[in-house]
Amino acid sequence: MVKKLLYGCAASLLLSATAYSQKIQINPENISASTMKPKDLVEQVLLSGECTEMGWISHTTNDGTFINDGTLEYDIEHDETDRTGKSYGFFKRVTENFPFQNGIVMTSGKAYRAGNTDISSTLGDGSEWGSWWYENGDDHLLSIIQSSSVPRPAVRNVTIFEFTFVPLVSNLEFDYIFASEEYGSFECSYSDVFAFILSGPGISDVNEYDGDADSTTPPVSLDLGGKNIAVVPNTTIPVMVTNVHSGALCTIEQETYEFYDSVNSGNGAINFNAQTVELTAQHPVTPGETYTIKLAIADAGDAAYDSGVFLEGGSFDLGILEDPDEPHTQTNGNALCENGGSLEFGYTEEDIVNHSESMLYAFLKITDDETIVVQEASDDYTYTITEPGTYQLVGVFPGVDHCVKETNPVIIEYYPLPEIPEVTTIEECTVDDITIDFSNKVSEILAGYDEELYIVEFFNSEEAAEDFGSTPITEMNLEGNSSAYVYVRVLNKRSYENYLENPDESQPCYREIFSFELKAYLTPTLADSSDFTELYSCDNDSYGTATDNIVLFDLTVQEQDIFGEYSAQDYTLEYATDADFNNIIADPTTYANVDSPMDQTIYVRLINKLKTDCIGDTSFKLHVEPYANADCSVTIPEGFSPNGNGINDTFYVKGLVEHFPNYKIEFYNRWGNIVYTDTNGNYWNGQLDGDKTRVAAGVYYYVLYYNDGSLAPYQGKLFLNR
Repeated sequence: MVKKLLYGCAASLLLSATAYSQKIQINPENISASTMKPKDLVEQVLLSGECTEMGWISHTTNDGTFINDGTLEYDIEHDETDRTGKSYGFFKRVTENFPFQNGIVMTSGKAYRAGNTDISSTLGDGSEWGSWWYENGDDHLLSIIQSSSVPRPAVRNVTIFEFTFVPLVSNLEFDYIFASEEYGSFECSYSDVFAFILSGPGISDVNEYDGDADSTTPPVSLDLGGKNIAVVPNTTIPVMVTNVHSGALCTIEQETYEFYDSVNSGNGAINFNAQTVELTAQHPVTPGETYTIKLAIADAGDAAYDSGVFLEGGSFDLGILEDPDEPHTQTNGNALCENGGSLEFGYTEEDIVNHSESMLYAFLKITDDETIVVQEASDDYTYTITEPGTYQLVGVFPGVDHCVKETNPVIIEYYPLPEIPEVTTIEECTVDDITIDFSNKVSEILAGYDEELYIVEFFNSEEAAEDFGSTPITEMNLEGNSSAYVYVRVLNKRSYENYLENPDESQPCYREIFSFELKAYLTPTLADSSDFTELYSCDNDSYGTATDNIVLFDLTVQEQDIFGEYSAQDYTLEYATDADFNNIIADPTTYANVDSPMDQTIYVRLINKLKTDCIGDTSFKLHVEPYANADCSVTIPEGFSPNGNGINDTFYVKGLVEHFPNYKIEFYNRWGNIVYTDTNGNYWNGQLDGDKTRVAAGVYYYVLYYNDGSLAPYQGKLFLNR
């Protein structure tokens, strides 16, 4: 491709009479390239690759010879603005019958006559005997033609472009077609000569060539000041008429016929008799080094039949800055991960081998409002991208008037991920083991986000959550009064789907693993109300009067049976007068059954101290027997006579054990020492407690503890008679 827009012609040009022919257009009117100097023509039409480092050495045409300081060495009758008389020019095709869309043509005659209109006469427009252009030869081209099968004593009408360049690629190549009027009747005996002589680092001035395309003759070593790369592909055979033709009139020992294209007489795109196929001149080069190339063509022997070489526009590729990376987008399936995802944007060491050593690299971030330099120009060829945006790498070539080459902007997207939420603990009450389902946590975790964009998975360990080979879970089994953590992995759905399709080329994006807690609290299972002993008391004056059927109860006497296997350290016991526990009994040790004389149900519950809504409950009964009932009469004797006659041998209180089963009687001698304790019907038989020694007859004192929570202790005395 031509690097710059060269066409300044009006659209009507394409509708001119010449446009209707099949000929290519050479130096057409109203196109700036048609009047360009050779240097500009090469730089703007032939070369491709931005920031190309090219230095002009000289050129020789039928306009004269110009050396590198711009000095005119010879001046003849033509000038560069003469479109029709120059030996070189710009060409463009009109139809598809020529391989190249545009380019440069160099001839040994008048370039204009090689195209534009049909010319039936022979193209032989070089200068005549004795003229400057005719006599001005070239030693390199002469060496090539003299080593061929048709040597000639001189070369005439030379057109040469010579310049230096600095490639950014490791292989120089450009495309060309050779054409000549000598094809046909003279293709076995005459040939003009052309060459592309490349010189520079690693290229020898002296090289061997198979000048006659005959493997039976030895190759010839030529010192061309470089290497001729205008050779038949994969050989050292110089391209010329006698080495590449149809074989119709004579044979070629090396059989190069495939590189001959067609006869152009009549309907061809050019006015030369015939041409080669599209060929490529190529040779390895070292990026960043300076090379010289000499593009040259001349008539051999005389000026009777002209030849030309067509160089494809833009094919002389000195290298461009490759795009450092492809777009990383969600659509492409290669976006970056939002949680710490980064990209080393730029080139690798292997990439920059093909770059000029003087090149610097700058990195830009492009927004709708501005372009930001995120890394100044330096020899650092990478930049770490850590946030989304449109990025661009710029190559700066200080040696080429600080030329700047911009690569294509690259879009870097990140797969979005939700923020880590504060996930509430799941707390459950259970009377045994429990299986807790936490699948409904997805909505809480993705609150405020589109659930269609994400995948939420649960695991029983952080290691499992990090391992994509692990199987997710949705529930977990816990014992009562235990806890566990559930580990959560939140994935971007699209990135995960891409990962499943291409596990070796992509990775799923997920938020940092986080967790929430499961807690199972034990709800106590209490004995049924029918399993509790009714608290029974005869009416007394512990509260009110002895006839109101209200007494004081100590409800805590039931605690052991209420707690059972549970501990007061872990559970709180509450008593209430209603099943809803709206009326909590503040002091269960002195409870008066005011609201329900005679009979009442007391409701109790154990509350798990770790989780106060994990509650077990039950109830038991209270009963007050009217004091007037015979069953409530307790008769305390004034004494007893433990003499073994079977009558009053023990101190027996009638009705005591029946109505006050928790009673206790302590007996004291006159010095205040306890001599015996009566509980549970172990009546005193006049012997010392724990010893069968008989006490002496006399007065003894006692204290009666009813232990029913209603009656106060009773003190009295008795007489023990032997």
